[in-house]
Amino acid sequence: MTTRPLNRRVFEDYHEPPQPPHLFSMRRSSTTGSSRKSVAIGHGTFSGERNPGFCQIIINGQRSETLFKEDGEVQSVFQELGFDVDKAICSPKNDVESIINSVALRDYDGNRILVCFILSDVTESSEIQSFSGKTLSVSKLMTKFWRSDSLQFKPKIFIIQGHQLPATALSETKVPVDETSITIQLPVGDKNVLCLFVPYRKGYISTLLSTIKLHGLKRDFLDILSEAKKSFYEKNNITIPDPVHTFSGPVYLHK
Repeated sequence: MTTRPLNRRVFEDYHEPPQPPHLFSMRRSSTTGSSRKSVAIGHGTFSGERNPGFCQIIINGQRSETLFKEDGEVQSVFQELGFDVDKAICSPKNDVESIINSVALRDYDGNRILVCFILSDVTESSEIQSFSGKTLSVSKLMTKFWRSDSLQFKPKIFIIQGHQLPATALSETKVPVDETSITIQLPVGDKNVLCLFVPYRKGYISTLLSTIKLHGLKRDFLDILSEAKKSFYEKNNITIPDPVHTFSGPVYLHK
């Protein structure tokens, strides 16, 4: 039996096409040698194995160091669920809307679900406020993601924690939040989106993350939010608003 030699030219002439910006790139782990996926839009990108979802953290405020101290906890919890995690910190030269545009335009073909944490200064009308003073409504923000072809029919979860300007001692308030004070209009036609807008409450994000860590592998996300709301009220006597959503069935962070 005669074995034909391989056509070496096929391999020599092949060149991997360059990747467009903001798409995933493969990296080789220095410890295990396995291929890992990573992205880079914000100030910090954390690699994970081939994953079911993408978690984006956006921090927008004059006092960013006090806005969100749980970013490391978010990274850890969602990486344990197999997510890639990216953190973007807004600045006068890179404002919140331009960062949100970049995140919305990313290619999500390799992801099953998007979870986006936004910690931001907000106006009295609960609109996201940039360094320049321009504002962005939550409804307009979500519409940017609804227009993404690679997110069509995929669950999109937005957890938005707003710090009202001028700064107030909301974290020490023991009065329940007025759940009817914030009206969020979801994008018309988007049948797979959830938004939870929470005025700043010290410790709530940590409570939510602890609940995700405990139940994220098995429980529906709406059940997880309900459990976190109950737990936070029992400890702080503060009521967290319910999310608005268009989910028609259970949505799981891990699958």
